[in-house]
Amino acid sequence: MRYGLIGVLALGCHGGSSGDEFAASTLEKSTVLVDQELPNDVRVDWPADITVGGSEPNWTLQLDATAANVTIEVHSAAHSDLSGLGLDGATVSVQPEPFSNELSLLVTDANGDLQYLVEPVKPGPLTQEVFGLGLLAPYDDLGSVAVDGWNLGLTGAVIRTDGGDQDLLPGQPIEATIGGDTYRVVLVESFAAQRIDPANEQCTGASDRLAFEMVRVDPGTADLSPLTRSEQLDIPTATCTPYITQ
Repeated sequence: MRYGLIGVLALGCHGGSSGDEFAASTLEKSTVLVDQELPNDVRVDWPADITVGGSEPNWTLQLDATAANVTIEVHSAAHSDLSGLGLDGATVSVQPEPFSNELSLLVTDANGDLQYLVEPVKPGPLTQEVFGLGLLAPYDDLGSVAVDGWNLGLTGAVIRTDGGDQDLLPGQPIEATIGGDTYRVVLVESFAAQRIDPANEQCTGASDRLAFEMVRVDPGTADLSPLTRSEQLDIPTATCTPYITQ
């Protein structure tokens, strides 16, 4: 089932927060690593049987694919339970984000039904393929924080579900029914970034984020425990280096 575009949303203010109370629940990056070289900026699909290893938050997906065996390592900042992805006849797809080259990951079963989706930067082609445009949009001003020379304007989000638009806060899982199927959805990071003291420098990687994960669950079984980022991990930002002048 596809959904129309969520309209332009005016950001409200969440209780006049400075952002500090939501910084801890803005999670670290979700990451997807593949054990082979991939073509630049090109989506790759593997029809495969999947064997799952590891445990939350770090998982290994071993693909017994037609062309080759592939290993994918997933760090799930949302602590998604991927133990159910041991599937036969699945399709596994990865899509690089054009600026940061971070990989999005989509897993569908033999019937083409979504089982797991991680977008480490923002909704992209994999999300659009399943849900069309407008599944997720930033919503609700949560204040701002300064991180590594960036001012991050934290936001919540709204996701379109069968029951109507549902609010998402960083690190707070929800159970949502979309297209008749039930998912545990977590907003991993959502912010707009502005350099505090712009200099003669080049910044690489994605600065703005609307990152999320969703995994298929049985109705009423999603773990809705709030998540927080480890104090040893920073909120991810783009990396900036000075231009070298000759």
